[in-house]
Amino acid sequence: MIVLWSSVWRQRSGIAFAASALAALSGEARADETTPLRVVRANRAESCPDGATFAARVNAHMRREAVVAEVARAADAGGHGYTVRFERRAKGFRAALRENANAGHARTITDLGSDCTGLADAVAVTLAIVLDDGMPLEAQVKTAVEATADAKVTIAEKRATVAEAKVAIAETKASAAATLAAEATTKALAAEAKAAAFIANAQVVAAEKQRSLDKLQLAMDRTPPPVAVIPQETLALDVGGAASFGLVGALAPALVADATARVATHVGLGVGFILPESQTFAAGPGEVAVSLALGIVRGCYVAPLVVGSHTWELSACPELAVGALRGEGRGYATTGRETRPWVLVGASVEGSGSVVGPLGWFARTQLLVPTRDERFGVQGIDGAVFEAGPATGLVSAGVRAGF
Repeated sequence: MIVLWSSVWRQRSGIAFAASALAALSGEARADETTPLRVVRANRAESCPDGATFAARVNAHMRREAVVAEVARAADAGGHGYTVRFERRAKGFRAALRENANAGHARTITDLGSDCTGLADAVAVTLAIVLDDGMPLEAQVKTAVEATADAKVTIAEKRATVAEAKVAIAETKASAAATLAAEATTKALAAEAKAAAFIANAQVVAAEKQRSLDKLQLAMDRTPPPVAVIPQETLALDVGGAASFGLVGALAPALVADATARVATHVGLGVGFILPESQTFAAGPGEVAVSLALGIVRGCYVAPLVVGSHTWELSACPELAVGALRGEGRGYATTGRETRPWVLVGASVEGSGSVVGPLGWFARTQLLVPTRDERFGVQGIDGAVFEAGPATGLVSAGVRAGF
C-alpha cells in the first residue's frame, strides 16, 4: 500500500501528519462523550467501509465508544462532528477528513492500492489521534508508529504474495510451453509419417494408372476410329424460346415448339409452331395491338458432326410457315379487329446434341420471307400503323427430349 498525504501546507507522512492533523482539525472530544461521524462513499467507492464499520474501527483504536455513525445526507453536511468522504480515483482510492464546523479545511489521504483496506485503516488512526486529545504525546507517537509499522508489514505481505503469484505464473507458463513443444513435436512426426505414406501410395496409384493408360493406348492403336451413327426412325420433342425479327415488330420474344421424326439415315421431318409475344403500336388517340400464330412444316437433311467424344447433328431445312396475323384497334371512337392468313417460306439451320440420357439441346436460326405484304392502319390516320418487313427471322434455343 502506498499512502499519499496532501493538504494546503507542505506534504507530510507518518507521525508528522498525525501531529499536524491534531492541530489543524482542532476538534475536541471529551473522553466521556461521543462524536457524530458521517461517512460518504462516492465515485465507485462502495468497497470502502460504511459509517458503522468505520466507526467501529475508530472506536477500536480509541478503546472506547468515541464516535457514533450517522446517516450521511450529503458530502458537505454541517453541524458538530466529522465527515469522511471516500472516493475511487483513476489509480487507487482517496479519503477527505474534515470537521463539520470547519468546512473550509480538510485533510486528504490517497492510497494507490487495489482495495480500500489500507486507506480506511490510515484514516481511522488519524481520526483517533485527532479525537483523543487526552492521550499523551508519547502514546500518540507510539500509535502512529504502530500504524505505520502495520502498514509496512501489509505492504511487505502483499509484495510477497505478488512475487509468489509471479513465480507460480512463470512455472505454469514454462510447463505449458514444454507441453506444447512436446505436442508439436509429436504432431510433426505424425504428419511426416502420414506424408511419407501418402507419397508412397500416390506413387503406387500413379504406376497403376500408367499401366492402364499404356494398355488403353495399345487398344486404341489396334481399334479403328469410331464412325458416327445417326439413329433412324427416332422422335424428338423441342421446347424453347426465341427472338423474332420483323414478325410483329422490330424485335419480339417468342415461344417455339417442334416435333421431329427421323425417317431415314440423313432425312428428318418436323412440324411445330411459333408464338411471338403480342406487340402494341401507338397511333393518334389509341393504339393497335398486333399478334401472330404460325405453324411450321420442315424437311431436313441431317449430317453427323463429331466433337471430341460427342456426336452432334447439323441440319439444313427448307420451311413453310402458315399462320394468322391479327390486328385490333384500341382507344378509338370506333374500334375494330381483323385477322388475315399469312404464308411465309424460308429455311433454317439447326444444331443439336445430347446432354444426359434422353435429354439434349437444340439451337436454330430461321429466315422466313412473306409471300405478300401485310399492314394495318387506322381510318383517319395517314400511313400504316404496322407493316411487316420484306424478310423476317428467328434465333431460338431450347431443350430436346428424344424417344
